[in-house]
Amino acid sequence: MDFTIPDELKDLQQLVRRFVQRELSPWEEQVEEMDGFPEGLRERLRAKSREVGLWALSLPAEYGGGGINNLGMVLVNEELGWTSFALSQAAVGGPPPIMLACDDEQRERYLLPCVRGEKISCLAITEPNAGSDVMAMQTRAVPDGNGGFVLNGQKHFITNADYADFALVFAVTDPARRHRGVTCFIIDKDTPGFSPGKVQPMMGRRGVHQAELYFQDCVVPSGAVLGEVNLGFIAAMKVLDSTRVTIAAQNIGRAERVLRMARDYAKQRVTFGQPIAERQAVQWMLADSAVDIYAARMMTYNTAWEMDEGSDVRTKISIVKLFNSEMIGRVTDRAVQVFGGMGYVKELPIERFYRDARLERIHDGPSEIHRMLIARELVKG
Repeated sequence: MDFTIPDELKDLQQLVRRFVQRELSPWEEQVEEMDGFPEGLRERLRAKSREVGLWALSLPAEYGGGGINNLGMVLVNEELGWTSFALSQAAVGGPPPIMLACDDEQRERYLLPCVRGEKISCLAITEPNAGSDVMAMQTRAVPDGNGGFVLNGQKHFITNADYADFALVFAVTDPARRHRGVTCFIIDKDTPGFSPGKVQPMMGRRGVHQAELYFQDCVVPSGAVLGEVNLGFIAAMKVLDSTRVTIAAQNIGRAERVLRMARDYAKQRVTFGQPIAERQAVQWMLADSAVDIYAARMMTYNTAWEMDEGSDVRTKISIVKLFNSEMIGRVTDRAVQVFGGMGYVKELPIERFYRDARLERIHDGPSEIHRMLIARELVKG
């Protein structure tokens, strides 16, 4: 298998690296301290991203996107991992690929404004009693007799729900069909019966908010259905495959930054007359982190390349998501140990990376779910 990266993707990677260094990283401390963005910053960063061609990168060029393949998006997200998740998400985003299912009217009203950075969406799947188990989803959408639907239910842990212009809401439309009975609806935030709940403060990822959404007799027309009735969850799973790989790539960039900080500190910190980088115990921690990162990078690049070749890599995606989410935990934990007490103070980003890393083993399918999926395919042979 050829892992040579095309020159055009190398150029894109360098472009993202410069953008992160010049436009995003200088805001890290302020966004972390505020748990939000200074007024107008999110919009300014989005405008700069569009100006240099980094907005809506993964969407096809025919819709105004960058047309970048999976390997390219892995390289982009590896660079984005060098800054906070809040800044990377705000500045280099775009509509989720599931919105390619928009019909002509939806395309003009929702998709193209998202490509232009004029509107922001949120993806509303998770519920208090339904995370990985879609069959436990309790939000229901029933026909209203006029061609539309009435929604009732609750969502939570919905990223960007506090400021999104509309939500992509998944609701059960045919309970008997289980995961093949879920439909996706595009619902504007000012729709009667649709109301935001409380923002749910998190341990990490400050500046990115998760919030509740409530639907009480929320009536939507038939034109609110995204794609086909009952096939919303099937479409979402295809989107989540590429999302899991790009998030895994961000963990590589984040781990690389943490390792370099630990290495540099170990060379500067002197105890008993020697830099701690000369101590075998510290050297082994650095070496183990380098091995973890190399393994993560190679399997992620390979999986993205195979996705672009059209291979069925569902099991490999679970392997990548599982390994990288646990890798970033090991690397940041070792870095805290190398830094000692300084790794625990808020003056340095090590403490922030450590908090952020804990979420990776939970979202987009917890480690246990991915182990189950990997084992299931292994047993099948």
